[in-house]
Amino acid sequence: MPLFSRFGSKEDPAEQAYQQGLRHLKRGDLPKASLKFSQAMSSGHKSATYNLSLLWGAGAVSPYDFNIAADCWYKAAAAGHDKAIETLWLLEAADRAGFGFDNLVDQIRQQPATPIRKGLPKSLNGPLMICTARFVEACCRKYGATADVIAYELDGAASSDFPFVQAYIARTGLDKSFYEDGLNRIVKNSAADQITDGMNAISEALRESGVPLQLAVMARCSIVGHIISKSAFGGKAQPLQGVDKFFDVDQPVQNDTHPMLQRLCDLLANERCRQYFAASCYSEFVQVPIDLISDVQEATALAQEISDLVGITVDQLYEAIEKQRLT
Repeated sequence: MPLFSRFGSKEDPAEQAYQQGLRHLKRGDLPKASLKFSQAMSSGHKSATYNLSLLWGAGAVSPYDFNIAADCWYKAAAAGHDKAIETLWLLEAADRAGFGFDNLVDQIRQQPATPIRKGLPKSLNGPLMICTARFVEACCRKYGATADVIAYELDGAASSDFPFVQAYIARTGLDKSFYEDGLNRIVKNSAADQITDGMNAISEALRESGVPLQLAVMARCSIVGHIISKSAFGGKAQPLQGVDKFFDVDQPVQNDTHPMLQRLCDLLANERCRQYFAASCYSEFVQVPIDLISDVQEATALAQEISDLVGITVDQLYEAIEKQRLT
């Protein structure tokens, strides 16, 4: 059987998985749809492959990976999927940084937001999100503007009142000292200035196309997250989250990727330190032995800083750490 078959049948396991995926998609169960489409894609089903590019490009499920979504688009086109072939020029233009912000903004305005997930009346457009993320990253790389654009975007995001934005910033793994005052570092008319102006225009176009405010904010964060992941700073960043997890601020950053949280967990690995830290979470009047004072104080300060970033309380953070430690 060839890698990508042109026709499927109801008896074909790949076709069966694809049809199951369509049923899950219709019901709004996107994780199961993604699973079934993935099963069908592994057997060469071109329509399942293209549908995965739409799902993953829209950030319908986590992790939100623009590169994998684009790879599905390329594979579906190579397999002969008509829609993938018809629209491939968009992705190819984006990847060579040859799209142009004005053209991209016009495309976004002309593509009204559509439902994709229960609980959200509108959604992101998968192909356009893939093109936008990869085009902006390609521009940053081509013109040497990556660091300035990241600093500008994160400094702007840091002023957001949305807790999920603060949680997103924490997941980037970048220290505040890197992006602090990034809004004022941009040189007028520089490449970074033009790229960030383009990002502003993209955000406006998303809202004009009917994308709700919170989804538009997630879209911008995800684009910046993609730039970070492809940069020299990407080693500290956690995977991007789709709409199924992005707005859940009760999820702390992962222990193995965020340096502040890793340090906190290292301190709490000491049983005695953990006991006194836990006690201090629930009471201000705790007598800490002199040999543990510095560690407990450092743990308390770290926990407060992380909880402020993520948007949860210190005791919620501690409970999440304990739960992960015991599982």
